[in-house]
Amino acid sequence: MNARERFVNSMTFRPVDRCFLKPDTFSPLAIKRWEKEGLPAGCDPNVYFGMDPREFVRVNMECCPGLPEQILEDDGEYVVKTNSDGITLKQRKDDPLCAMPHFIGWPVNTREDFERLREQYQPRIAERYPRDYEQKKDFRNNRCEAPVAYEFRGMFFHRLRMWMGLEGLAMAMYDDPDWIHEMVAFLEEFLTAVSAKVLAEMKLSYVYACDDIAYKTSSLISPASFHKFFFEPVRRMVDLVRRAGVPVIVMDSDGNLDEFAEIYRQTGFNAICPIEVAAGNDLLAMRARLGKSMALQGGFDKRVLTKGKEAIRREVMRLYPRMMFEGGFTPGIDHAVPEDVPFENYAYYMELTKQVAADPARYLSKQGSP
Repeated sequence: MNARERFVNSMTFRPVDRCFLKPDTFSPLAIKRWEKEGLPAGCDPNVYFGMDPREFVRVNMECCPGLPEQILEDDGEYVVKTNSDGITLKQRKDDPLCAMPHFIGWPVNTREDFERLREQYQPRIAERYPRDYEQKKDFRNNRCEAPVAYEFRGMFFHRLRMWMGLEGLAMAMYDDPDWIHEMVAFLEEFLTAVSAKVLAEMKLSYVYACDDIAYKTSSLISPASFHKFFFEPVRRMVDLVRRAGVPVIVMDSDGNLDEFAEIYRQTGFNAICPIEVAAGNDLLAMRARLGKSMALQGGFDKRVLTKGKEAIRREVMRLYPRMMFEGGFTPGIDHAVPEDVPFENYAYYMELTKQVAADPARYLSKQGSP
C-alpha cells in the first residue's frame, strides 16, 4: 500500500497496512534548537522521522498580484509592516510563520475599501496557478504515490475576518448584514472560479480548508450567525468538491470545537483538525460525539512533549491504540511543535507512535511501554 492509498483508507475508516503518519509542523526555533541536539543540519524533521509524504497543488488564493508591502518599524527583534494582503501587523523576525502576530490594521473598513480590494481577487488563472502545474499534472494523476491535496485556504468566515478583523466583522454583521452577504457571494464566485480547473483536472486525495472559528474556551461567533451568513455558501463549496470525486474534505479550525465540529459535519466536511487540547478538545470525546461521520487529525497535546518520556508514553497509549484501531484518524501534534520541546522527547514520541501504528490492536489493552 502506498502513501496515497494509505491516507485515503486511514481517513475513510477502511483497512490499512498501518496508519498514515501525517507530517507535523515545527517552529523554526524548534528546528534551530534540535540541530544542536541531534537533528542533522538542514534536515526536515518529517523526512528524518519517516513521516508519510504529501503532494500539494498550491494555488494563490490571496491578493493577486498583491498590494505593496511596507515596513513601518524594525527594531531587530520585531517588525511592523503592512503585508501584500493589506494587513498591518507586528511579528517576530525569528519566527514569522509560527509565532502569533499582533494585528494592528485591516484592509477593509468601508464599502469603498472592499471595492478597491475586489480587483485583487479576480480569477486570473494564469497568474494564480503555479508555473509547473501542467508539467506536474500527469505525474500527480498517474504516478504520484503520495496523497495529492488542494488547499482552499480560508473559507468565508476566515477570509472576512482577515479582511476586516473580528471586531469589524462582528459589527458589520449587525449593522450592515446585506454587505456581509454581498462579500460572501463575491468570495464564493471567486473560490469557485479559481478552483474549477484543479477540481476538473486533478485526481485529488483531499481538499483542505480553514476557518479558525473558535478561541480557547468558545466560538468566535454564534452558530446562529454562522447559519445566517456562512452555512449555505460553505455547504455549496463542499458539494462542489464532492462532485469532483474528492474522497476527503478537511476543515482546519483552531480553538474549542464543541459547537462547530458538528456544524462543519452538517456542511459536508468529513474530517477535522487539529483538535487543540489546550482549548478543551479531546480526541476520544470527539470520536464518541461524532462517531464515524468525521475523521480526526492531530489531537496530541504539544505541551505533553515538554513533560518527559513517562508523560508522553501515557498520552500516546491513552489515545493512539484505540484511534488507530478504529480508523478515521491520522496522528499528529495539535499545532506547530514549539521551541521548548527537546529533540529527545519528540524522537521518543515518534518511536512510540510508529510502534502503535504498526499494530494498534496489540496495545489496546495495554497502558505500559511497548
